[in-house]
Order: sequence, then C-alpha cells, then structure tokens
Amino acid sequence: MLAAARGCYDIFHLALPCTVDRVLDPQKERVAPAVEGTLHVLRAAKDVGGVGRVVVTSAISAVVPSPGRPAGEVLDESCWTNIDYYCDKNRVR
Repeated sequence: MLAAARGCYDIFHLALPCTVDRVLDPQKERVAPAVEGTLHVLRAAKDVGGVGRVVVTSAISAVVPSPGRPAGEVLDESCWTNIDYYCDKNRVR
C-alpha cells in the first residue's frame, strides 16, 4: 500500500467490495473488508506524507437495487437502495 501511495497528490478510495454472490455474513463479507481497506488507505496516506487529500467514495450498491426505479434514471445522492427490498432479497436479516 505504501508503494502505491508514495508520490500521490490525492487518493480516491472505493469503499466497498462488491460481488454478485449472496451475502451470508454482511459484517464479515462487506463491513469488515470496507473498514479495513479504508484504514489501510488512510494509514498509507499518513505514512508517506504529502498526500493532499483522501476521497472515500461509496459503492454502486448504495443506490441499487431498488425495484420500480425508471430505467435510465440518473442516480445521485437522492437515490438510495430500498433496504427492505435488498435485505429481503438477500436474506440479510
């Protein structure tokens, strides 16, 4: 990670691992890797010094799936995953 961060002015980090497989343990399969990955990036930015900023972005899963959303609609900060649909579909509860 240090080698990748060395010489960077800014770092953009995509915050969440995405797979098409069913999630059986959300904490282990999604939350822990996202947190650990973000911490690795932040530590590397600190350790190399000179990084102007770290931008942590969300993942596409924050805005999909949501049934009934019109095809071709532009997704922005007002579009969030329908958590009830997502959890029921993936048996996350």
